[in-house]
Amino acid sequence: MYKPVGGLINCNNQFQEPSMSSKTKILVLKSRNLIWTAVIVVIIILLAVLLASALHLDKNQSRSLPKDMTESAASSAIVSGQSFSDSESFALSGSYIPGRYAASVVLGGDTVDIVVCVDKNHINSVRAHNLAQSVATLYPLVPSVLQSLESQILSSQSLQGITYSDSSQYTASLLIDAITRALKKAVTY
Repeated sequence: MYKPVGGLINCNNQFQEPSMSSKTKILVLKSRNLIWTAVIVVIIILLAVLLASALHLDKNQSRSLPKDMTESAASSAIVSGQSFSDSESFALSGSYIPGRYAASVVLGGDTVDIVVCVDKNHINSVRAHNLAQSVATLYPLVPSVLQSLESQILSSQSLQGITYSDSSQYTASLLIDAITRALKKAVTY
């Protein structure tokens, strides 16, 4: 039997001529696999965008003061990040008019009152009033830094020599500015 080159033999050992078929070949893909692949690709792209934007925001925020910091708090912000000294340097160790004195701080669009309670010769407490849960969540350093500042102020009865970490310098300077404004209302000259 003669077999030309380039031909095919089918399963019945019969020779078939190679032919060009005009039949369309269809590739069948499982739609479930396509959907999962698309979902994973979208998630990876979103994570990459979020990571890039987070890194970009960190770089911008480290160069500038927070938007919520007031002008006076920005002017009293420290350069070294280790201690606070009031630029006006008024004496707070004198006598006070007994009572509760408040100064407002705007955090995330909400107003938080920093209330200082004094008697004739002592600072008795420093507290935050109207500190909403949303503000405490957005600014987690506020309660802990305020507690640290309160303990230092109560032990020294002064705003001089207050220390705090570099990581909380903006929060601390903002709170110290509010405490200073509240104590100015209580000082008798």
